[in-house]
Amino acid sequence: MLWRLTLVFALLTTICVEAAHSANGTSERLSISKAKEDAPARLYLLAWNIVDQFYYDRTFNGQDWSRWRYKFRGQLNNLLDAHKAIDTMISSLGNPSAVFLERDDFLDWNIRAEDVAGVGMELERISDGQVRVNETKFGSPSAKAGIKAGWLLTEVDNVRISGLSLNAVVNRIRGPIGSPVELTFLQEDNGETKLSLSREKVPLECVGYCEALPGNIGYLRIIALNASGAEEIKRAITKLAETQGLILDLRNTGSFEEYAYRTATEVANAFTTSGTTFSAADSDGYVKSAEAPGTAIYKKPLVVLINENTSQHAELLSSVLQQTRSATLVGERTRGHGYVQSVYRLFDKSGINLPVSKMYTPSGYDFHGKGIVPDIKVVPTSRAGLWWNSIDSKALPGRDAQLIKGIEVMKQLVASNIKKNNE
Repeated sequence: MLWRLTLVFALLTTICVEAAHSANGTSERLSISKAKEDAPARLYLLAWNIVDQFYYDRTFNGQDWSRWRYKFRGQLNNLLDAHKAIDTMISSLGNPSAVFLERDDFLDWNIRAEDVAGVGMELERISDGQVRVNETKFGSPSAKAGIKAGWLLTEVDNVRISGLSLNAVVNRIRGPIGSPVELTFLQEDNGETKLSLSREKVPLECVGYCEALPGNIGYLRIIALNASGAEEIKRAITKLAETQGLILDLRNTGSFEEYAYRTATEVANAFTTSGTTFSAADSDGYVKSAEAPGTAIYKKPLVVLINENTSQHAELLSSVLQQTRSATLVGERTRGHGYVQSVYRLFDKSGINLPVSKMYTPSGYDFHGKGIVPDIKVVPTSRAGLWWNSIDSKALPGRDAQLIKGIEVMKQLVASNIKKNNE
């Protein structure tokens, strides 16, 4: 894998203009001019090489990938032509997660995530192309404004967002701390609603809630699995060490970071004493696996809540705990995003989002497109059924049918565990 990374970085480096030196400078000017003319073709070739080397599906959607290498030879007169050609090429993969990112869609790598100000709102693109609110973060500007899951976002600062990519919409919402942003939403019953919010720095945390519920049942909600969140999550698990059982809430949880598997692995290891906790195969078919080190910090009964928005590493984590820890899964079938994605930056500041490896459960199950099936199925009557969308955390579990069932199952497991220990 290292040699392929080296090759791509070499390509990125050699893309830079190399002007020929001459006594009168004429040759140098001609070389620079020629380099500008060649830039569209070289940008396209770079994009082709990235997909060729890193895309996890080596059938490339059942096509001969080499035919795309020179498909637009002589037709790329500027960078706009190159962008259109790259977009067409990547669209041929037939994978909605393989996407060409225009410069306006591509958040600069040099901007640290903690310096980005927003409104604390998670958005998703639904099947009809509309942008829907998935959830709002506690204490964020969006939560304070009363924005609810299920609302459709239609405008940002009075500009219609139809036709924009999800990344472009998110970047329009982001801005300087304290600056205003006006959002227009469509509600099913109340028509359009315009709200003016002030952007704030919203902490990118992994733990959304960590407390003991009545009956000394631990409840831990993980809102993200990012590459640096393992210690935060393990501290939360340790905080609940004296509870009789733990409900791990992975609903609406996921991560698209390539190295988030490390976090998923470490979290699994916090509960698991033995067995394989992670497996992934890259485009070369190389399988990377991780084994539990036998140092679990929580060994009591475990229930995991999942739903249709549990994705990628969170899906893998739920399956690992089900198969190696005998955790009971409660909720709905997960999304079925069984691959890891990476974002590649091109030299003109555009980019490519690309699935690069496929994940497998400890038993070798390929859950991509199929999801993880719960042991106990519970489907909420509405999206507002998730407790954080409808009530204050002090009133848990509220009308959250999945959490209510999870508590019921946990009480049974705790009672059974107590009886077993007394025998």
